[in-house]
Amino acid sequence: MSSPILFILGPTASGKSEIAHEIAKQSGASIFCMDSMQVYRGLKIGVGKPTLAEKREVTYRGLDLVEMDQPFDVAAYLKEASAFLREQQSKGKPIVIVGGTGLYYRALTQGLSPIPEIDPAIRLAIEALTLTEMQSELQREDPDLAGRIDLQNPRRLIRALEVKRGTGVPLSEWQRRNEPPLISEFTAFFLNRENLRERIDRRAVQMIQQGWREEVEELVEEWGEERVTKLAAIGYNHLTELLKGTLSEERAIEQIQHETWQYARRQLTWFRKESNYISLNLNVDTPAALVIESIRLTDGLPLAFSTHSASLVQDSSCC
Repeated sequence: MSSPILFILGPTASGKSEIAHEIAKQSGASIFCMDSMQVYRGLKIGVGKPTLAEKREVTYRGLDLVEMDQPFDVAAYLKEASAFLREQQSKGKPIVIVGGTGLYYRALTQGLSPIPEIDPAIRLAIEALTLTEMQSELQREDPDLAGRIDLQNPRRLIRALEVKRGTGVPLSEWQRRNEPPLISEFTAFFLNRENLRERIDRRAVQMIQQGWREEVEELVEEWGEERVTKLAAIGYNHLTELLKGTLSEERAIEQIQHETWQYARRQLTWFRKESNYISLNLNVDTPAALVIESIRLTDGLPLAFSTHSASLVQDSSCC
């Protein structure tokens, strides 16, 4: 039996996780997370992972796949997704995939280029470079890709450079040699929130109140300041500085809010280049119940997700 697949997409703080959870709970679906930071163990509040209570209500996968000092790329993500999809297809259960990592979405629905395995020594050599050196090399060796990716993200730079050094072929060229996608039949919705910056600012404060600072304190104790400071996930470096006393809480929150907004803008830019989803234009605090009802009233939504509409979630402005 084929399992219907529903994507809930959107930038950070758009409310996609809450909406995906409620749809899955009401339809009996399982959730596969599509977030490049949620794959790391130990990162919780700061990357918006589901709570223990939520995981008791709905089956979640795609979380806590590797330790935070281990490499993880889109090929590894697709391997996990493939295993999950086979498992769910065998049960005939509906599937909700939720997240805002555009590269993962593109790979799932459009395929991944067949890049050969790269010698680990190449990665180690690249990791020794400064961010500026990596940026310069990528702009020289693969200007096409350099014009499209986040040049402030070391993981993206390292991957691009190791592919070019290891294969002699730019990553942008490999991306044009795609293998068939894992998912070809699906329905996808993208949440566009008015005044998204307001939600981002509010959520940063809420995450501190929920214990994000204590989470970072535990990570620093386990991994050390240097490792936590270098995390690509937003905010962990600023909260490490807060713990050291070199940054005030007010200033840490301001920087987290600013960087999260910049990241959300990059997500919006990425998804504007995609066309295989339905966009929902929402007010800053459109209740989750109304968002879910809008999704269920859309023509083409699989029947598995259009039932149980009477048991809608209550009004919430959570992230």
